[in-house]
Amino acid sequence: MDLHNHQRGSEQHRSTALPIELRPATVADSERLFHWANDPETRRNSINPDPIPWEKHVAWLTKRLADPDTLLLIAQVGGEPIGVVRFDLQPDHAVISLTVAPEHRGKGYARPIIETACRLVSRPIVAQILPHNQRSIAAFTGAGFQMGTKTASGLITMYYSAK
Repeated sequence: MDLHNHQRGSEQHRSTALPIELRPATVADSERLFHWANDPETRRNSINPDPIPWEKHVAWLTKRLADPDTLLLIAQVGGEPIGVVRFDLQPDHAVISLTVAPEHRGKGYARPIIETACRLVSRPIVAQILPHNQRSIAAFTGAGFQMGTKTASGLITMYYSAK
């Protein structure tokens, strides 16, 4: 399956009655992704909490968009971007990363974004979450991820396998 040319994923979101749509990220999303990535809560819940300089962000995004082992998707509701989900594809699994846009946090979008995105990946999926990020742990648990062990660096590892 060519994940960069996949069909758009969608799931009906319970509280809004609007579908969650996923579309491939593009360079046009650069500024939006930069602001989401540098939001204080995003930085607090990231493995590396340091702010990201613009030049480093642009280089990272350009590399990720060209990488066939990266699936970078913008989540939308009614055409409005509400978050981003990334899969780093490994030979036997994928690693998932999620950011919900600051203005859309607390609205219940994380779980349906995760559920919709995971349907696009046909291999086991791993999430690594900082232990203080209880909202992410709850969202991934609600989306069917199973709690795993803590890594040596203290991250909680969660696992998902499509049924």
